Amino acid sequence: PQAVAESLRPEVKPEDLDTTPPFTIPSRQEAISFVRLRSRPHYATNNRNISGLLGNLTSPLASCRISSPFNPSRRLQGRTNPHPGTDLAAPRGTRVNAIARGRIVRKVSNCRDQRNGSGCNSGFGNQVFIMHSRNGVRWYSNYNHMTTVSVTNGRTIEAGQMIGTVGNTGFSFGDHLHIEIMDSNQKRSNLALYYNGGDICGN
Repeated sequence: PQAVAESLRPEVKPEDLDTTPPFTIPSRQEAISFVRLRSRPHYATNNRNISGLLGNLTSPLASCRISSPFNPSRRLQGRTNPHPGTDLAAPRGTRVNAIARGRIVRKVSNCRDQRNGSGCNSGFGNQVFIMHSRNGVRWYSNYNHMTTVSVTNGRTIEAGQMIGTVGNTGFSFGDHLHIEIMDSNQKRSNLALYYNGGDICGN
């Protein structure tokens, strides 16, 4: 079991580590547990566990439009089909930024852009998970469908730092960024609530 656990940890070089509390050496198992949860997600329209704890967030894209908002009650073809994040439409290759300081706990970068969608990485395409901490409380952001990923597992990054570029990988039918935030209890929240006037795009 210990060997298995060690195999799940990212390759982290000593110079990559930031031991300043409250950050710790990351484990991919944390991120994997969130990925598995997608089959039965828990939603919070305004989750009090993280409301007010995120601080001032940086826009993930310098310019974009919300093509599909966070909507846990979304219905498609007569069925409930929740949308646990926010879709931000932007041209392919647009820079994607981390919304807050954190540590990369998972990245997927082997998916290719395509026109008809694919199941690469369970449909989420090229993806980055970032673990954040504020006042001792952990929360996570994740970024999906990117065409390129420019970060490595285990690295600490700053708010506004580039992590990749907008694309059309995974189950996607147009260039956009699907972004989600969640707390340590796996509850997703509406990212727009944490920006002044709901302006995620910074237009």
